[in-house]
Amino acid sequence: MIALPGRWLAGLGAVLALVGALWLWHRHALAVAVAEARAGLVAQVELSAALAEAEVLREAIKARDRAAAGFREAAEQAEAEAGAIMAELERVQDERLAIDGCVLDPDLAGRLRAD
Repeated sequence: MIALPGRWLAGLGAVLALVGALWLWHRHALAVAVAEARAGLVAQVELSAALAEAEVLREAIKARDRAAAGFREAAEQAEAEAGAIMAELERVQDERLAIDGCVLDPDLAGRLRAD
């Protein structure tokens, strides 16, 4: 049998339509795959950045806690020294000096405490 030109063209058209459809499907699938890969990469980078930021914040908190402990120690030491100085000042204020029987004037004691 001899193939009619119309059938041959119809078959060729069907093959071309199938190839075109496959090419369009391939382009769409490729675009979707690239978009998913990009989204996954962005999510991974964002996660890495968030983890790095969390680590920096943990280190900052540790540094803040160490500094606060140092400040507490310094404050406690300063309070102890201030208490010792106040006790010494009160002792000196109440103590009579051997020379001429002098005592610390209350006004002078008040000015010393104010400074």
